[in-house]
Amino acid sequence: MSIRLFDRPEKIRPVIRQWRGKYAATPRAADYGLQVLSRVLSYAVDPLSKIAKNPCEGIKQIYTNDRPRSSGKSRILQRY
Repeated sequence: MSIRLFDRPEKIRPVIRQWRGKYAATPRAADYGLQVLSRVLSYAVDPLSKIAKNPCEGIKQIYTNDRPRSSGKSRILQRY
């Protein structure tokens, strides 16, 4: 695959989503893979200037955290 394809977001974004979708059974791993790809492409944007914009930007994560947001600190403070 040519780096020039990554400079055409309308063509590459569906390919990136499809690639990430292959790992949808493990959403955290799928999102991590997208994060790594985004880092590599960010390097292609700056400092290499091979592509104009990172096509991974704006692709939403598929993993959602359904655990309650509570910190141990609040439980400790409730004791006093």
